[in-house]
Amino acid sequence: MLRYVEEKLQFPKEAIQALEAPTAALLTSPVYRPRLFLAMEQMLERQDLEYRTHLQAIADESGISFYTMELIFLLLCTLPLRYRYAEQGISEEIYWNTFADLKYKLVECKDLHGIWGTFVGHWYPRFFRMELFALGRLQYECKPFPLDSYKDLLVKDELVCKCHIPSSGPLLAEDVVDSLKQAYDFFKDFRKDGILPVICNSWLFYPPTSALFKKGSNMETFYRMFEVIHTKEQEDNADFWRIFSLPFSEENLRHAPEDSSLRRNIKQFLLEGNKLGNGLGILLFDGERILTWH
Repeated sequence: MLRYVEEKLQFPKEAIQALEAPTAALLTSPVYRPRLFLAMEQMLERQDLEYRTHLQAIADESGISFYTMELIFLLLCTLPLRYRYAEQGISEEIYWNTFADLKYKLVECKDLHGIWGTFVGHWYPRFFRMELFALGRLQYECKPFPLDSYKDLLVKDELVCKCHIPSSGPLLAEDVVDSLKQAYDFFKDFRKDGILPVICNSWLFYPPTSALFKKGSNMETFYRMFEVIHTKEQEDNADFWRIFSLPFSEENLRHAPEDSSLRRNIKQFLLEGNKLGNGLGILLFDGERILTWH
Protein backbone atom coordinates (compact mmCIF):
# COMPACT_ATOMS: atom_id res chain seq x y z
CA MET A 1 0.00 0.00 0.00
CA LEU A 2 2.85 2.41 0.77
CA ARG A 3 4.25 1.80 -2.73
CA TYR A 4 0.92 3.05 -4.13
CA VAL A 5 1.15 6.22 -2.02
CA GLU A 6 4.78 6.81 -3.03
CA GLU A 7 3.91 6.46 -6.71
CA LYS A 8 0.77 8.59 -6.37
CA LEU A 9 2.88 11.33 -4.77
CA GLN A 10 5.40 10.94 -7.62
CA PHE A 11 8.38 10.03 -5.50
CA PRO A 12 11.52 9.64 -7.62
CA LYS A 13 12.06 6.02 -8.68
CA GLU A 14 15.42 5.99 -6.93
CA ALA A 15 13.71 7.00 -3.68
CA ILE A 16 11.02 4.32 -4.01
CA GLN A 17 13.69 1.68 -4.51
CA ALA A 18 15.76 2.97 -1.58
CA LEU A 19 12.73 2.88 0.73
CA GLU A 20 11.74 -0.72 -0.12
CA ALA A 21 14.16 -2.56 2.18
CA PRO A 22 13.73 -0.40 5.32
CA THR A 23 9.94 -0.38 4.87
CA ALA A 24 9.85 -4.18 4.62
CA ALA A 25 12.20 -4.53 7.60
CA LEU A 26 9.93 -2.38 9.76
CA LEU A 27 6.54 -3.74 8.70
CA THR A 28 7.49 -7.42 8.86
CA SER A 29 9.28 -7.18 12.19
CA PRO A 30 7.34 -8.53 15.21
CA VAL A 31 9.37 -6.09 17.31
CA TYR A 32 9.14 -2.86 15.32
CA ARG A 33 5.72 -3.14 13.66
CA PRO A 34 3.64 -2.88 16.88
CA ARG A 35 5.79 -0.02 18.10
CA LEU A 36 5.23 1.83 14.85
CA PHE A 37 1.48 1.43 15.20
CA LEU A 38 1.65 2.62 18.82
CA ALA A 39 3.45 5.74 17.55
CA MET A 40 0.70 6.17 14.94
CA GLU A 41 -1.91 6.08 17.71
CA GLN A 42 0.02 8.75 19.59
CA MET A 43 0.19 10.95 16.50
CA LEU A 44 -3.33 10.48 15.17
CA GLU A 45 -5.46 9.89 18.25
CA ARG A 46 -3.70 11.44 21.23
CA GLN A 47 -1.90 14.15 19.24
CA ASP A 48 1.09 13.45 21.47
CA LEU A 49 4.55 14.48 20.18
CA GLU A 50 6.11 11.68 22.26
CA TYR A 51 5.77 9.51 19.14
CA ARG A 52 9.08 10.94 17.86
CA THR A 53 10.90 9.52 20.88
CA HIS A 54 9.63 6.05 19.94
CA LEU A 55 10.70 6.55 16.32
CA GLN A 56 14.17 7.59 17.41
CA ALA A 57 14.48 4.46 19.55
CA ILE A 58 13.42 2.23 16.65
CA ALA A 59 15.87 4.00 14.34
CA ASP A 60 18.71 3.53 16.83
CA GLU A 61 17.95 -0.18 17.29
CA SER A 62 17.34 -0.98 13.62
CA GLY A 63 20.17 1.06 12.15
CA ILE A 64 17.73 2.82 9.83
CA SER A 65 18.36 6.56 9.45
CA PHE A 66 15.95 8.57 11.58
CA TYR A 67 15.17 10.70 8.53
CA THR A 68 14.14 7.58 6.59
CA MET A 69 12.32 6.16 9.60
CA GLU A 70 10.21 9.26 10.04
CA LEU A 71 9.29 9.44 6.37
CA ILE A 72 8.10 5.82 6.36
CA PHE A 73 6.12 6.52 9.51
CA LEU A 74 4.47 9.60 7.98
CA LEU A 75 3.56 7.61 4.86
CA LEU A 76 1.83 5.06 7.11
CA CYS A 77 -0.06 7.86 8.82
CA THR A 78 -1.45 9.15 5.52
CA LEU A 79 -3.53 5.99 5.05
CA PRO A 80 -6.24 6.65 7.69
CA LEU A 81 -6.24 10.36 6.81
CA ARG A 82 -7.70 9.55 3.41
CA TYR A 83 -10.86 8.33 5.11
CA ARG A 84 -10.97 11.26 7.51
CA TYR A 85 -10.83 13.67 4.59
CA ALA A 86 -13.77 11.86 3.00
CA GLU A 87 -15.73 11.98 6.26
CA GLN A 88 -15.22 15.76 6.39
CA GLY A 89 -16.29 16.17 2.76
CA ILE A 90 -12.82 17.30 1.67
CA SER A 91 -11.89 16.22 -1.83
CA GLU A 92 -9.28 13.63 -2.75
CA GLU A 93 -7.61 16.29 -4.88
CA ILE A 94 -6.95 18.38 -1.77
CA TYR A 95 -5.82 15.25 0.12
CA TRP A 96 -3.20 14.30 -2.46
CA ASN A 97 -2.13 17.90 -3.02
CA THR A 98 -1.64 18.34 0.72
CA PHE A 99 0.43 15.21 1.25
CA ALA A 100 2.52 15.91 -1.84
CA ASP A 101 4.52 17.91 0.69
CA LEU A 102 6.11 14.60 1.69
CA LYS A 103 7.70 14.46 -1.77
CA TYR A 104 8.97 18.04 -1.56
CA LYS A 105 10.57 17.41 1.83
CA LEU A 106 11.92 14.06 0.61
CA VAL A 107 13.82 15.79 -2.19
CA GLU A 108 15.01 18.55 0.15
CA CYS A 109 16.34 15.92 2.56
CA LYS A 110 18.23 14.16 -0.23
CA ASP A 111 19.68 17.45 -1.49
CA LEU A 112 20.70 18.65 1.97
CA HIS A 113 21.68 15.44 3.78
CA GLY A 114 22.11 12.84 1.03
CA ILE A 115 19.37 10.64 2.55
CA TRP A 116 15.91 9.73 1.25
CA GLY A 117 13.74 10.78 4.18
CA THR A 118 12.59 13.94 5.93
CA PHE A 119 14.44 16.17 8.37
CA VAL A 120 11.41 18.30 9.33
CA GLY A 121 9.15 15.72 10.96
CA HIS A 122 8.11 18.28 13.59
CA TRP A 123 6.37 20.19 10.76
CA TYR A 124 3.83 17.42 10.06
CA PRO A 125 1.52 16.98 13.09
CA ARG A 126 -0.61 19.89 11.81
CA PHE A 127 -1.16 17.91 8.58
CA PHE A 128 -2.49 14.95 10.53
CA ARG A 129 -4.61 17.10 12.84
CA MET A 130 -6.21 18.38 9.60
CA GLU A 131 -5.17 21.94 10.36
CA LEU A 132 -3.14 22.56 7.19
CA PHE A 133 -4.29 22.06 3.61
CA ALA A 134 -2.70 22.59 0.20
CA LEU A 135 -5.03 24.44 -2.14
CA GLY A 136 -3.30 24.63 -5.48
CA ARG A 137 0.17 26.17 -5.32
CA LEU A 138 0.07 27.31 -1.67
CA GLN A 139 -0.61 25.68 1.68
CA TYR A 140 -2.85 27.25 4.33
CA GLU A 141 -3.56 26.99 8.03
CA CYS A 142 -5.24 29.28 10.55
CA LYS A 143 -2.95 30.91 13.10
CA PRO A 144 -3.23 33.74 15.65
CA PHE A 145 -2.30 37.12 14.20
CA PRO A 146 1.07 37.92 15.84
CA LEU A 147 1.06 41.74 15.83
CA ASP A 148 -1.02 44.18 17.87
CA SER A 149 -3.28 45.02 14.94
CA TYR A 150 -3.51 45.54 11.20
CA LYS A 151 -5.58 48.56 10.20
CA ASP A 152 -9.17 47.91 11.22
CA LEU A 153 -9.18 44.30 10.00
CA LEU A 154 -7.15 42.27 12.52
CA VAL A 155 -6.16 42.39 16.18
CA LYS A 156 -3.56 40.40 18.09
CA ASP A 157 -4.29 36.66 18.47
CA GLU A 158 -7.28 36.77 16.13
CA LEU A 159 -7.26 33.70 13.87
CA VAL A 160 -6.20 34.49 10.33
CA CYS A 161 -5.25 32.44 7.25
CA LYS A 162 -1.52 31.87 6.99
CA CYS A 163 -0.01 30.56 3.77
CA HIS A 164 3.16 28.56 3.20
CA ILE A 165 5.17 28.17 -0.01
CA PRO A 166 6.13 24.54 -0.66
CA SER A 167 9.16 23.85 -2.84
CA SER A 168 6.99 22.45 -5.61
CA GLY A 169 8.26 24.44 -8.58
CA PRO A 170 7.94 27.91 -10.07
CA LEU A 171 5.89 30.45 -8.11
CA LEU A 172 3.77 31.66 -11.02
CA ALA A 173 1.44 34.59 -10.39
CA GLU A 174 -1.51 32.87 -12.07
CA ASP A 175 -1.05 29.81 -9.86
CA VAL A 176 -0.94 31.99 -6.74
CA VAL A 177 -4.17 33.76 -7.71
CA ASP A 178 -5.84 30.42 -8.48
CA SER A 179 -4.75 29.14 -5.05
CA LEU A 180 -6.13 32.26 -3.36
CA LYS A 181 -9.47 31.71 -5.09
CA GLN A 182 -9.58 28.19 -3.66
CA ALA A 183 -8.67 29.53 -0.21
CA TYR A 184 -11.38 32.19 -0.49
CA ASP A 185 -13.98 29.44 -0.89
CA PHE A 186 -12.41 27.02 1.61
CA PHE A 187 -11.98 29.53 4.46
CA LYS A 188 -15.30 31.37 4.20
CA ASP A 189 -15.43 32.02 7.96
CA PHE A 190 -12.24 34.08 7.84
CA ARG A 191 -13.47 36.67 5.38
CA LYS A 192 -13.80 40.27 6.58
CA ASP A 193 -16.58 42.09 4.74
CA GLY A 194 -15.91 39.98 1.68
CA ILE A 195 -12.11 40.21 1.99
CA LEU A 196 -9.84 37.32 2.93
CA PRO A 197 -6.66 38.48 4.71
CA VAL A 198 -3.74 36.07 4.21
CA ILE A 199 -0.42 36.37 6.05
CA CYS A 200 2.88 34.77 5.12
CA ASN A 201 6.18 34.62 7.01
CA SER A 202 9.17 34.07 4.75
CA TRP A 203 12.72 35.07 3.92
CA LEU A 204 11.18 36.37 0.69
CA PHE A 205 9.73 39.31 2.62
CA TYR A 206 12.99 40.58 4.09
CA PRO A 207 13.55 43.87 2.18
CA PRO A 208 17.38 43.79 2.01
CA THR A 209 17.28 40.49 0.10
CA SER A 210 13.99 40.99 -1.73
CA ALA A 211 15.63 44.07 -3.27
CA LEU A 212 17.95 41.60 -5.03
CA PHE A 213 15.11 39.85 -6.89
CA LYS A 214 15.14 40.33 -10.63
CA LYS A 215 12.41 42.77 -11.64
CA GLY A 216 9.46 40.90 -13.09
CA SER A 217 10.63 37.53 -11.75
CA ASN A 218 8.22 35.17 -10.04
CA MET A 219 9.67 35.96 -6.61
CA GLU A 220 9.59 39.71 -7.14
CA THR A 221 5.99 39.50 -8.34
CA PHE A 222 5.00 37.40 -5.32
CA TYR A 223 6.73 39.91 -3.04
CA ARG A 224 4.68 42.74 -4.56
CA MET A 225 1.42 40.94 -3.83
CA PHE A 226 1.96 41.51 -0.10
CA GLU A 227 2.39 44.43 2.22
CA VAL A 228 5.37 43.75 4.50
CA ILE A 229 4.35 44.61 8.07
CA HIS A 230 7.22 43.22 10.18
CA THR A 231 10.82 42.16 9.58
CA LYS A 232 13.61 40.58 11.61
CA GLU A 233 17.23 39.75 10.82
CA GLN A 234 18.35 36.13 11.25
CA GLU A 235 21.42 35.81 13.42
CA ASP A 236 22.20 32.34 12.09
CA ASN A 237 21.13 32.69 8.42
CA ALA A 238 18.65 29.89 9.13
CA ASP A 239 17.06 29.98 5.67
CA PHE A 240 20.36 29.66 3.79
CA TRP A 241 19.52 26.03 3.00
CA ARG A 242 16.28 27.05 1.26
CA ILE A 243 18.28 29.05 -1.27
CA PHE A 244 21.43 26.95 -1.70
CA SER A 245 20.44 23.41 -0.57
CA LEU A 246 23.30 23.55 1.93
CA PRO A 247 23.40 24.11 5.70
CA PHE A 248 24.90 27.48 6.52
CA SER A 249 28.57 27.72 7.36
CA GLU A 250 31.29 30.11 6.26
CA GLU A 251 32.83 27.27 4.25
CA ASN A 252 29.54 26.44 2.51
CA LEU A 253 28.98 30.12 1.79
CA ARG A 254 32.33 30.39 0.01
CA HIS A 255 31.49 27.36 -2.14
CA ALA A 256 27.74 28.05 -2.54
CA PRO A 257 26.49 27.56 -6.13
CA GLU A 258 26.14 30.59 -8.40
CA ASP A 259 23.98 28.98 -11.09
CA SER A 260 21.28 31.66 -11.03
CA SER A 261 21.23 35.43 -10.68
CA LEU A 262 19.39 35.09 -7.35
CA ARG A 263 22.01 32.77 -5.90
CA ARG A 264 24.83 34.95 -7.18
CA ASN A 265 23.26 38.10 -5.73
CA ILE A 266 22.47 36.60 -2.34
CA LYS A 267 25.87 34.93 -2.07
CA GLN A 268 27.56 38.28 -2.69
CA PHE A 269 25.19 39.95 -0.21
CA LEU A 270 26.22 37.46 2.48
CA LEU A 271 29.92 37.58 1.61
CA GLU A 272 29.75 41.33 2.24
CA GLY A 273 28.82 40.58 5.86
CA ASN A 274 25.05 40.95 5.61
CA LYS A 275 22.54 38.46 7.00
CA LEU A 276 19.34 36.90 5.82
CA GLY A 277 16.10 37.76 7.55
CA ASN A 278 12.39 37.07 7.72
CA GLY A 279 9.44 39.27 7.00
CA LEU A 280 5.74 39.01 7.72
CA GLY A 281 3.61 39.94 4.73
CA ILE A 282 -0.13 40.33 4.40
CA LEU A 283 -2.32 40.37 1.33
CA LEU A 284 -6.03 41.12 0.98
CA PHE A 285 -8.03 39.10 -1.54
CA ASP A 286 -11.63 39.86 -2.55
CA GLY A 287 -12.26 36.58 -4.39
CA GLU A 288 -10.96 37.88 -7.70
CA ARG A 289 -8.22 40.43 -7.09
CA ILE A 290 -5.30 40.96 -4.73
CA LEU A 291 -6.00 44.39 -3.25
CA THR A 292 -2.52 44.82 -1.79
CA TRP A 293 -0.67 44.18 -5.07
CA HIS A 294 1.70 47.09 -5.73
